[in-house]
Amino acid sequence: MTSPYQIQPQSVPTKAFGVTELVLTSENADQLHLLLPMLAYLSHHSDNRWITWISPKYLSREILVAYGVNINCIQLIHC
Repeated sequence: MTSPYQIQPQSVPTKAFGVTELVLTSENADQLHLLLPMLAYLSHHSDNRWITWISPKYLSREILVAYGVNINCIQLIHC
């Protein structure tokens, strides 16, 4: 007999979707050294989803490419 509280394999989602928001209260160059590798990882594992980043004006696509970011799935909004 199966307990009604057990998760059945067919009910487990195969993919999860969601929104991740990182809010930085100050602008520091060291923060980019932490964020850009994470963004590079996400851009290569996004399963054809768009990543939108509201970024500082000095951040260019060339910098993203230098860190290994897949720019084909990135939308940059400069503020």
